[in-house]
Amino acid sequence: MDLAIEQELKAERAASLGRAGAALESALAAWRAAPSPTTQKEAQKRLWYLVVQREAIGLRRHRDVYELYGVPKTWWY
Repeated sequence: MDLAIEQELKAERAASLGRAGAALESALAAWRAAPSPTTQKEAQKRLWYLVVQREAIGLRRHRDVYELYGVPKTWWY
């Protein structure tokens, strides 16, 4: 594969994971500020999106992510 294309793909994967992480962080902050079934559902959805993205690029262990974002253990996959 062309080196420039490979670098662009890596950059997009990293940016995508960054956006998913930021969305999770925001949703968790909203849930912590105003716990409700709606904010919890949104935070759990954002966690799922991040986990799926990580798995899609071959990252299978998520414990560090859960700990970094302070995800409740009952939500861990």
